[in-house]
Amino acid sequence: MRIRFTPLLTLLCVTIACAPAAGSTPERDVPRVDAREAAWLAHAPEVFVAASEVASAQQAGALLVDARSLARFADGHVVGAAHLPWERLVDAPASGRLSEDDAWLGQRLGDAGVRADAPLILYGDWAGDAPGSAWGEEGRAWWALRYLGHPNVRVVYGGVPALEASGVRFERGGVVAPPAPAPFVVQRQDDWRADADAVRAAMQQGTPLLDTRSPEEFAGQVLYGELRGGHVPGAASLWWEELFDAEGLRSPDEVRARLAALGVTGAPETRAIAYCTGGIRSGFVVLVAAALGVPVANYDASMWEWAAMPLSPLSRP
Repeated sequence: MRIRFTPLLTLLCVTIACAPAAGSTPERDVPRVDAREAAWLAHAPEVFVAASEVASAQQAGALLVDARSLARFADGHVVGAAHLPWERLVDAPASGRLSEDDAWLGQRLGDAGVRADAPLILYGDWAGDAPGSAWGEEGRAWWALRYLGHPNVRVVYGGVPALEASGVRFERGGVVAPPAPAPFVVQRQDDWRADADAVRAAMQQGTPLLDTRSPEEFAGQVLYGELRGGHVPGAASLWWEELFDAEGLRSPDEVRARLAALGVTGAPETRAIAYCTGGIRSGFVVLVAAALGVPVANYDASMWEWAAMPLSPLSRP
């Protein structure tokens, strides 16, 4: 016997078919974690945190920090997030070099609500849909805070897109200063940072140098105000966006293999140095390498400084 599906019967069948089984949880209530995210979260829980855990971490006392530009922050940020763009910690325009004034830095961090006894959770745009649409600011902020001595800093895996997908509330508007800010006591961890002298030594000793800018910049194009084009002699090109593919951040095994192919293995005697234009994109590479247990120093002054020094050599392919 053939069943004739009237509109009412069709609707009833679709409703029954789509209903969750008894005792099951609707799919929308189950946070989606893909295999790569699960691998990174399991591999480096001290570096990454799932977007679905942010709200509970805030309730437990963690400070959530938006590391993006003021314009991006004002356009929409997580409710209750503080704001700490990388520019706030440098003392000159068009410079990625962190200030050398510990008291000044401590006040800036304190003004943003940063305290050594409160965990920090950072977020940024992660990777954009098009090249150049994201800069890895959350990686730069993570590096800066670890270098300046904060013991407990993590980054939201997946950034803003993951937070939006998790249902976290966003709001528009400017910064609301946290109550009763107190200076943060800076305790620099020197292994995290490289300067021009360290880069010169690396050139002579064959220590791995990672140029995390785009291939065009590596080849000599001047895109962001550098005084000269090219790359540090002996540096290998590792565009920070190469860490991603269409599925997101590449797996820990893939990233480890890519670093190893460039001689970056984590051996103390060959600690690599990463650089870009102002230490922002390279900061993200430092973050991901650290999640693998492969320490890499960030040359935060990067090409804005190196290219401005006439005696500092530059190469082109």
